[in-house]
Formats: sequence, C-alpha cells, structure tokens
Amino acid sequence: MKVLKGIDISRQLKGFFKGSFQINKLLSGYTSIKIGGKAALFLEPENNIDLTQAVKFLNSIEIPFRVIGNGTNLLINDGRLDFAVIKLSRVFFKEISAKPDVLYVRAGVSLPRLLNFSIKNGICGLEFLAGIPGTAGGALVMNAGIRNPFQPAIVVEAPYPACFDKAEDESKSAGFRSETPGFPRGMQSIPGTKSSKFLQNFKGSPGELHLSISDSLIEIEVMDAQGKIFKLNKDDAGFVYRGSKLKDVIVLGAYFKVKNKAAWQVAERIKIFLKKRQISQEMCVRSAGCIFKNPTGENISAGELIERAKLKGRSIGQAQVSDLHANFIVNRGNATFSQVCELMDLVQNKVKQDCGIKLETEVEIWNSRGL
Repeated sequence: MKVLKGIDISRQLKGFFKGSFQINKLLSGYTSIKIGGKAALFLEPENNIDLTQAVKFLNSIEIPFRVIGNGTNLLINDGRLDFAVIKLSRVFFKEISAKPDVLYVRAGVSLPRLLNFSIKNGICGLEFLAGIPGTAGGALVMNAGIRNPFQPAIVVEAPYPACFDKAEDESKSAGFRSETPGFPRGMQSIPGTKSSKFLQNFKGSPGELHLSISDSLIEIEVMDAQGKIFKLNKDDAGFVYRGSKLKDVIVLGAYFKVKNKAAWQVAERIKIFLKKRQISQEMCVRSAGCIFKNPTGENISAGELIERAKLKGRSIGQAQVSDLHANFIVNRGNATFSQVCELMDLVQNKVKQDCGIKLETEVEIWNSRGL
C-alpha cells in the first residue's frame, strides 16, 4: 500500500469521482449487528463508469477494497481497517426491470423492494427471500435461500414486525415507496381470494418455487478487480451451499428466469415464507443472521446442533447466542468483534465435543487487513 495522506486521496478523487466518499469511515452503522471499525476509505459511486474509475484509482494507490451490501451477514473487525469499502447505494444500482419470464435486478436493490416489485408485477420465483434484509448483490454472493421446503400448513396470519415500519432512507431519496419485508403494509389478508384453499392445493415443488437465489439465475453482470465488466453464466459463478466464487468480483446485476402469477398468489407465498422466519428467528435485533452453515450430509441444522449442546442464551460480554434461534448471535448492547469471535469459537468447540460435528462459518468476516 502506498503511503498517502487523506488530503492527497481527497484531492485526487475530487478530480474525477462523481459519487461521494469519506476518509476513515466508521462501518458499525452499515452492518446489522452494529459492529465495525473505520475503513481507510468509503466510496459510493454514481454508476458503473464511476465504479470503474474508482477501482482503477484504488489499484493505482495500492489500496485493497471490498464491497458492502446491507451488511446483514457480515462481521467486521472493530479496529482500524486498512482497506477501502465500496457501497453500491446510488439510484443507478437500484434498477429493476421485467420482460416476459425474465427479471433483471441490479446489485443495490434491497430484497424487500424486489419482493414488493414482484407482487405488483405478478412475478413468481423468489418469494423465499422474504424476511432477508440484504441486497440482491449480497444475496448472490452468499447464494442466499431457505433450507426447509415449502410448507403450506403454516398459518399465515402473523403480526407485522414493527422494525419493518421504517423505510430505508436511501429508498426514500431514490423515490421508491416505503419498503417492507416482502409485501405492502396491511396486506395481512387479501380481499377476494380463498387463501386457505390456495394453500391446501399448492404443493410448492422445487421446480416451481426455488429455494436458493442461484436456482433461477440466467447470468450475472460483474466487474473484476481491474475494472473490466463482463458476464458470467450460472456454472461459471461456482455456486455452492451458501457460497460462490463471486467474492472475487463485484456483482453489478443479474437476470433471473421467472414465472407470471396473479399478484395475490405471489403475496400469499411471500407471507408464508415471512411467517416461517418470524416464528423461528429474531428479526428485529442486532445480529448478523445465521453464523454457521448447516452441516453437509447431516439431517440436522446448525441451530439444532447448537441447541443440543445447550448453548441457547450463552453470552460472552454483550454477545449472546439467541434464545429463539440458536444459530444467531445477537448484540445485546455494545458487543465487540472479539466477543462475537470468542463466542463463535466456544460454540464450534462445544458442538464438536458434544455432537462430533465441526460447524463451518457462514457469516462473512472482515479482519483488519484487506484481501
């Protein structure tokens, strides 16, 4: 890394960069668990051209960079960070468009807004993303989804989570409607539909309703570390359970194969998946989502293993294993990066000791040094 003063970086960026930037930006406010130190540089490019120029500039001054979405499955060291962070938050990166059977989504689109768009336009195929507060780009990198198959027996009349009443400020500034976890406020029941009959008849086969965001993917637009834009097909992206090769590139957008259904049908499916998350997860607390991956080849989830090890409610400092969903570690106040990491180690060791299974980390961890 070249030794440059903040004033020198600012002067150079002001000469070409159209977006906004900040030196020594605190990142705790950009993660759902509210933990994170100061990034050497924080950039919000205006569009792809701006992004390309920013990437080339960072390369020229030898500062590594990472891309942040909504920070919902992310744990960041709370010390000083020697890398730059790029956030695709401007209006350009929030485009959604639909053609018959094809949906195009740019990386900065939040998943709640994507599902609202799906309801309004009768687009079926991504309903299982309900309740995930991340962005499309982040969901693709992590290959987000839901473990359990569609279960129509779930009661869908659920209280609306109060934490979703507040719209994202960036959505307001972009002129978008208030975002919800997947369906408009007040859509607890849909006039003129026979939801109970619909739920009994719908079988939810994997071929009709995908349970991983990569299942319906056609291709992805990405940018490499040198600022070159190109497309990847699904196989080239290297999707695996809760992961992909996309961490090596910047995801710009993606095309999905979808189906057209009546708006009320899409809304009903979203409600079911949202209800499933509501009854099993703490959705309105400071957490980074699921900490560990479900073990491959085992007919048991990571949360069930942690519960068997009697670790629900276990705390280190202000970091606590959730009392509701054992695979969540929540920040009960001012938890630190080291407290969360120490608790993660404790969980892994206890599950290995009691159950003979080594849990693999799902949450992405950013340490103090860049890539």
